Amino acid sequence: MADIPAVSSQQAIVSDDGLIWLPYDLPLLKTDAARFTPLSDHAAILNAAFTPFVLDYSRIEQLHVINGCGVALGDAIVGLAALEQLSRQHPQLKITVYVSPHLPAHVREIYTLAGHFISVESLPLPLARLAMTPAEVWIDLADFMYRPAFNQLPMHDFFASSLGLNPGQLDNVAKENHWLKAVPLPPLPATLQPGYTLLCHQASTGLRSMPEPIREAWSTQWLGTHTGQLAGFAPQNTPRWHDLSRWSASLPHFMAAIAGARRIVSVDSAAIHLAAGLGVSCTALFMGIDPGLRVAGYPHCSAQQLDETGRLHGLHHARSGVDEAEADRCWQRWLAADTPCD
Repeated sequence: MADIPAVSSQQAIVSDDGLIWLPYDLPLLKTDAARFTPLSDHAAILNAAFTPFVLDYSRIEQLHVINGCGVALGDAIVGLAALEQLSRQHPQLKITVYVSPHLPAHVREIYTLAGHFISVESLPLPLARLAMTPAEVWIDLADFMYRPAFNQLPMHDFFASSLGLNPGQLDNVAKENHWLKAVPLPPLPATLQPGYTLLCHQASTGLRSMPEPIREAWSTQWLGTHTGQLAGFAPQNTPRWHDLSRWSASLPHFMAAIAGARRIVSVDSAAIHLAAGLGVSCTALFMGIDPGLRVAGYPHCSAQQLDETGRLHGLHHARSGVDEAEADRCWQRWLAADTPCD
């Protein structure tokens, strides 16, 4: 991230020409960070990172959320579940989210798939448009991964609190991401038979991803002890292995691969959230991140913490080769344990 004061990483920023951006955008804008100041210096806006708040949505007609539900697919799935409940329970409420123009394509897709209950606009947003009234509310959710609460609360609780709700107000439809069941999905490849297991070995960071030698060794081991098909997202010249990399080019295709599986085994939190929403059993593998913060409330998910020593606790990225070596040892222990993922 460009050199911005630490406080700015928990809120949106304003350029010297009066446009609202995210700190996330700065490295991609390739401009001088000195041109930007925190949004809170310019406008009154709700931001739970600085001042907790509670809203009565029965009295609100328009909700604006800067940064939407984030720039990562898993975060967006969960945050959109909370917004879907608001839309479902308050028919008068219109919801507009403002997202980075630099979103990865698959993250933009999830916002598009939620188009029946939100409107989506791309930043930048003119500062002059911000106008808080009792009926029109603006919330700043910019770059929330830097907020302490994001690493202290279960994800659904975090988004509820950030939107001015008591987490206890979320219903099971929201807590299990069931809004995803309304998404139309394409048919599966004819070569995939019912009852296959799906392996999602790639996470958004290298530290949390399953190394390729581990993936190949585990896949071979699994296929040697099971009679069903195993699908995943890498080439492997092994009978009953199905590489879906090319087929699953779009998010609905990736969702269809999950929806059609008997079970998924995943290091990818987005796949875990999708499996919960689609009602598919899941074995979730976590490296350092507390599983309770990511899978709380998912009845069909069992989670394993691979970091048995706690040396990688709370890390999203490796700080050095020492962390990478520790993660490799964790994977070797897991593989040697021959953990059944049935």
